Amino acid sequence: MAHAEIAPPAPSTGLILSLTVRTSLEHTAEGKMFGVVMLTYPAPQFGEVDQDDVELKMRGVAASLGAAPYGGPVPTVGARIHMQGADAALWFKGCDFGLRLKHPRWASAAARLDEVLLVVGLAELSPGATRAEVDEYRVHLATNRDLYVARTQIAPPNAVHDCVAAALRRCL
Repeated sequence: MAHAEIAPPAPSTGLILSLTVRTSLEHTAEGKMFGVVMLTYPAPQFGEVDQDDVELKMRGVAASLGAAPYGGPVPTVGARIHMQGADAALWFKGCDFGLRLKHPRWASAAARLDEVLLVVGLAELSPGATRAEVDEYRVHLATNRDLYVARTQIAPPNAVHDCVAAALRRCL
């Protein structure tokens, strides 16, 4: 949490393009299904990254989604996911571009759900991480308050604000 006092920058187009997106469908203790979109910074195959830089960039991602540290109240941030058929896109506040969620089966299921949980990890994670490694990553970051979360809804196509719709048409 080296950068807690520094206002994080809005995510750049390059950062949005580089994010690793993991989607899943989960259930509450009461059996209610909800979607999950987890965004992580991809660990490089070769070489090292500056962890402070990764953390600052991912704080910017979390801030642009309205996410808060895991363990506290989970903010509801309004409709951030736009659906068009089996295509889904995630909108970041303060950015000119949305991120296409290239998971059509997840999008098809999520379109029928009330809520989606957005999860942002502040540390790098290999894009090829196994389910067990992802679970370990989440537990470790949640313990250190380096995991950010927010609730969002799926925006019906006719309810998307014009400027958001224009940004989403330029999805990466």
